[in-house]
Amino acid sequence: MTALLARNGAVRLHVRLHGPPAGIPLLLVHGWPQDGSEWDGVAWLLAKDHRVVCPDLRGMGLSDRPDDGYDAATQAGDLAAVLDACGIGAAHVAAHDIGGPVAAAFCARFPGRALSLSLFEAPLWGLSPAGAPDLLAAFWHLRFFQEPDLAPALMTGREHVFLAQFMRHHAWRRDALTEEAIRAWARGLAAPGGLRGGFAHYRAIPASAAQIAGWAERGLSLPAQGWGGAGVMQGYVAAALRLLVPEASGGVVPDCGHWVAEEQPDFVAERLRDLTQRGGSPNR
Repeated sequence: MTALLARNGAVRLHVRLHGPPAGIPLLLVHGWPQDGSEWDGVAWLLAKDHRVVCPDLRGMGLSDRPDDGYDAATQAGDLAAVLDACGIGAAHVAAHDIGGPVAAAFCARFPGRALSLSLFEAPLWGLSPAGAPDLLAAFWHLRFFQEPDLAPALMTGREHVFLAQFMRHHAWRRDALTEEAIRAWARGLAAPGGLRGGFAHYRAIPASAAQIAGWAERGLSLPAQGWGGAGVMQGYVAAALRLLVPEASGGVVPDCGHWVAEEQPDFVAERLRDLTQRGGSPNR
């Protein structure tokens, strides 16, 4: 694994790179409260023949924590800057959790650079499949994290206590979440600006929802798949993705909660390999 810094204007983005430079390009976008290291287990399984690119989203990990720019469309520009820094023209894109809206926005804003889209336990703000629960009502933390003062005040100094309970509560296989990993992500939140930057993604939900709903009116056309964990989002991810990409496939990840990359890395790697090999490798 190597690392580099990409830049989108004044915002610097930390990027982890796995696999050979000539491999099939695969851009993996993490969720909250994690960073690009979320994908380490999956990247290890794919690194033989993929160039796996794992950025830290703005506000998280080792990337900058600006005051604004957390809506999906703006962060899509961050992903484009990451590919530019890696010398990659187009890539397969996969995402988890809050990385999902960012990945979808990248596919909408830069259709010539997106070879496929894979979502795992990821919301698509602004899209409500028939029969699916309202995510903001189903998951209490989505509104709590949008509180600009209360959420940071209650969590400051208690980052590890909160994450240890929160992450294991949303896991099917709790043993997949090591104490070392949870402490590392807690340290990221406890760093200067860590809670503010992480919660900024949630405060941008209304703006991102309007953007994604607009793209869904036109629809996207590319190979796509959506997967929800059996213990959390279940069939929501595939159903929501079909409102954006009508031909999308997908379903439910068995024996899995929210943390798909850690709980079922082999399943994730197999689904990604199926899609990337079917789509082939582009001219770089």
